[in-house]
Amino acid sequence: MLAGEEARIRQAFKNMRTIAESEGAGLSDCVRIVAYVTDMAALRPLVNKVQEEIWSGTPYPPRTMVEVSKLNQDDIFEVEGTFYAPLKD
Repeated sequence: MLAGEEARIRQAFKNMRTIAESEGAGLSDCVRIVAYVTDMAALRPLVNKVQEEIWSGTPYPPRTMVEVSKLNQDDIFEVEGTFYAPLKD
């Protein structure tokens, strides 16, 4: 199950990056992250690992992680990011 959990966390971060890139922003433009997990003890190390790999040397944005009892569609992880995106003409 651990591999599946890590893959789900990785996909959520990739989805967030894709959305930011669609607006002209990159990971270095992220100014805040809020992560929701259903099991802090089990998932926090995986979130840390995946975030470290995805940001690969770029400074991490401030992050808040909250343990919740349930997420939409019985998911284990949800992430939201606030990005500074350049103004479009």
